[in-house]
Amino acid sequence: MSDDLKTLISAAAEAYGPGTPEIPTPVPGLAVVCSETPSTPFRTLYRPVVCVVAQGAKRVMTGEATHAFAAGQSLIVGIDLPVTAQVVEAPYLAVAADLDWHILREVIDTAERAPRAEAPVPGVFVGGPDAALADCMVRLLRLCAEPEAVAVLHPLLMRELHFRLLQGPHGAALRQSARADGRAAGIARAIRRLRDDFARPLRTETLAAEAGMSVSTFHLHFKTATEMTPLQFQKQLRLLEARRLLVDEATSAERAAYAVGYESPTQFSREYARMFGAPPKRDAAQMRAAS
Repeated sequence: MSDDLKTLISAAAEAYGPGTPEIPTPVPGLAVVCSETPSTPFRTLYRPVVCVVAQGAKRVMTGEATHAFAAGQSLIVGIDLPVTAQVVEAPYLAVAADLDWHILREVIDTAERAPRAEAPVPGVFVGGPDAALADCMVRLLRLCAEPEAVAVLHPLLMRELHFRLLQGPHGAALRQSARADGRAAGIARAIRRLRDDFARPLRTETLAAEAGMSVSTFHLHFKTATEMTPLQFQKQLRLLEARRLLVDEATSAERAAYAVGYESPTQFSREYARMFGAPPKRDAAQMRAAS
């Protein structure tokens, strides 16, 4: 892994957000991730992103699956996905760029034909060392020190980044995911619906119909993409939002429960403690103290 990548990540972390784990940079859609020490497992929501690790190691758990990646490797997340993440080797330095499906489709249309296969597609991939991908990330990070070049070079580098991903070992799965008329796109629509309406009860039959699939086919593709059922996915979204309300807005546990769609505060507290390891009030107090 290029020493340039480590140096640029460290410089961005110092300049734009010392002391915080994920730090946005002035380059649109680009962030650096830094941790001086290993972490305990923490719950979060990942967006579609490609993350290249320069130092250390991390693991991400989705449902019952664990994805481990270390220096020289990359993590590719193709969908919005609630995960449990943990830094297992520190110092941990990484750079993350948002995936853009519009750019991916443009690159596919320009360079090749998308396949017609319809096999289920995972939502998370771990890639091996890729010098071209790392070099592209280095050049994106260098734009932090050259703001006048961002408007000209950023669109070109983002197209190159997506091209490099398509040339990698997971390119076929990304091509399939990028198809606007494919089943992966139907799963993405269902996930957006769950994110937008997580506080409302949503029937699997409704989600399957909106995705253009039978219920059994929808279950297969959804479980492959997320390692969860739609109900488990929705529950994690609800509890993550409830935690945000408790910590950031000091909402009471009862009000948070109703706000995210629970009818029983008791059930909410039980499921919250199962997910985060402590009842809502105590967990929120610990989170505020830690931050």
